[in-house]
This record gives sequence, structure tokens and C-alpha cells, in this order.
Amino acid sequence: MVSPISAASAYAKLARLADPGANLGKASDSSGPDFGQMVKQAIGSVVEAGKKSDAQSQAMAAGKANIVDVVTAVVISLFQALTQIQEMTLVFVPKILAIFVAMLVALPFMGDVLQGHMTRLAARIIGG
Repeated sequence: MVSPISAASAYAKLARLADPGANLGKASDSSGPDFGQMVKQAIGSVVEAGKKSDAQSQAMAAGKANIVDVVTAVVISLFQALTQIQEMTLVFVPKILAIFVAMLVALPFMGDVLQGHMTRLAARIIGG
């Protein structure tokens, strides 16, 4: 549970971060940013960092799957050209299996990347 003292110290820390040269003993009508603006900026910063990390994680995960998909498609088309077999199931079944195997192989990596992004995001939320 948050005590009033810890809330006051968090507010003072936020005020020092926003304007390090400000005198904290001044009245509330000083020219510095108010608490609402600081919270809004902090939330905006966290949201922006979350969007960037989400986009980066999705791009990294999609990149691995796209490489496997391209290699599988080339192998299947080479097999079809050499054997003259043009069956539709020949195209879909190996692709599905290859993507499944790639996901099993890449899942620990994707989990680590997502955990790292979440840890950094949580640290930014806590640290301010």
C-alpha cells in the first residue's frame, strides 16, 4: 500500500526531474509544469515506448517466419518443377509444417524478446 510520504516523495522527485533548478518551497502558482502535465507526459512516453517495442517485436517475429516461408516456397516450387506434380495439397501441407516447426524453434527467442521489452517498459513505469 502506498503511504502519503512515499507519494509526496514521488511528487518531489517528479518535480525535480521536470525543473531541476526550481525551488520546491515556492507557491503552487509557479511557472513550472504542473503535476497533471508531468503525468500526462510520462504516460505518453510509456505508451510510445510500448508501441515501439511492440512494433519491433512483431517485426522480428514476422521476419523469422517470412524467411522460413520463402525457403519452403522455393523448395516446393523446385520439387514441383522437377517432378511435374501440380497438386494443391503439395503446396499447403509443407508450408504449414515448416511454419509450425519455425514457430517451435523461434518461440523461446520471441518470448525472451517480449520479456525484455516488458521488463524495460515496467522499469520505465516504475522509474519515471
